[in-house]
Amino acid sequence: MKGIKSIKKTLLLSLLSLILLVSMFVGSTYAWFTDQVTSSGNIIKSGRLAIDMQWSTQYNGVDTVWFDAGGSNAKPIFDYYNWEPGYTEVRYIKVSNEGTLAFKYMMSVLPRGEVGKLAEVITVQYDIVTDNADFVPPKAQDRNGSTQPVGSLQDVISNGITFGGGVLLPAGETKDGFYSDEIIVCVTLHMEESADNRYQGESIGDSFNIRLYAVQYNYENDSFDNSYDADVPENVNVGNAFDFNEAVNQGAVMITLTDDIDYAAAYLPKTENVEIDLNNYSLTSISGSRTIESHGVLTIKNGTIASDTSTVYNYGELALENVVLNATGSSYGIHLNLDSVTVMDNVTLNGLRGGLNVQYGKAVFNSGTVTVQGYSNKVGHVIYVGGEGAELIVNGGEFKFNQGYTKAGVIYADLGAKVVVNDGIFWKGGTGYKNKWIQANNDATVEIYGGRFQFDPSAFVVEGYEAVKGSDGWWTVSKIMG
Repeated sequence: MKGIKSIKKTLLLSLLSLILLVSMFVGSTYAWFTDQVTSSGNIIKSGRLAIDMQWSTQYNGVDTVWFDAGGSNAKPIFDYYNWEPGYTEVRYIKVSNEGTLAFKYMMSVLPRGEVGKLAEVITVQYDIVTDNADFVPPKAQDRNGSTQPVGSLQDVISNGITFGGGVLLPAGETKDGFYSDEIIVCVTLHMEESADNRYQGESIGDSFNIRLYAVQYNYENDSFDNSYDADVPENVNVGNAFDFNEAVNQGAVMITLTDDIDYAAAYLPKTENVEIDLNNYSLTSISGSRTIESHGVLTIKNGTIASDTSTVYNYGELALENVVLNATGSSYGIHLNLDSVTVMDNVTLNGLRGGLNVQYGKAVFNSGTVTVQGYSNKVGHVIYVGGEGAELIVNGGEFKFNQGYTKAGVIYADLGAKVVVNDGIFWKGGTGYKNKWIQANNDATVEIYGGRFQFDPSAFVVEGYEAVKGSDGWWTVSKIMG
């Protein structure tokens, strides 16, 4: 018993010692170097895409009185019941970025019910007012005053044609080539004078909506770049005007035609880099409108572009490869404008009034044919280059008139422009412009280093080169040997 008590006593003392030891550890203090930084005010908040549309009958800058186009207080933009041939209504539409995100926008006309007969003879036109020094408000003597015809209201509705579109940054954002905060579009509706008694008492249908549609634009950057919201497929196949115009407006990188397309009207802002493969099909503009206006980087290849005015207006960088350009209106076939750069390879340009027009831009024509069909006795040169800094380099190709009576020149340089001819075949047409087929006026220059001419180009052949007339009556320019 005594032994058992001794063992119990020993166990109890051991347990008390263990408890005491644990309590010493728990109550003990250790010293470590420590520091801390707290990041306060972290925010995760989505941006806001918000648009607003207002309209007015007159534009007077900051004094313009605007009406809401949407919402409970909205008034119809167009609301008149006595249309007659020649009648015109002009409306100014203000598009505002009310959010924090950049967006790409476009306008379209949506019918409410069946489209009526009157829509056939109502033409739609538009122009950008904001910061547009060339904008002239439509006046009574020029009721078709907007510079961008869109088509008849019937065309616009039936073919889903969009117009007046672009990119708009939020207020406070500034970047070259973009508008921010708001932009003003002039929209003109005009009843054709040719509308006869068949259109009396008609309407365009129940009514129609003017829709302003916006989608987010890949402008803002994340940790990598600004491509996270570039959700439009890079390669888009299109076979009708609606899909083509939509692909352009949505910023597709590669557009391939799968059929001939009428009623096309493409506008590319400075930021766009697009390639259009015509794929041996044709792209034809809306009546009275240029087919393509580009301010960005654009390549067009393998097909035909047609217009009853001018096929392409270029203000950016343009490459044309294996392309036929048919312009049947009283304008030059292609316009290469301020600060533009254009390279043409295997291009066939057929112009009714004139051929190649370079104004304050730079262009290189490597191969192909430029033909002026002739337009009554109107002056329209095969090549016109004008403006200080404008330059055209011709490395090959054929340049001619189809009508002998045309009173125009083959090469006409003006206002400090420069034309360099390294090679090519140049036909004469009729009597030329003031009996001359090449002219350089107002400090402009023409320098000829090579080529074959149906007329004597000697006055413009550079030093060290000569023009020699052959037995066929043609003059050949080459370097003087020896």
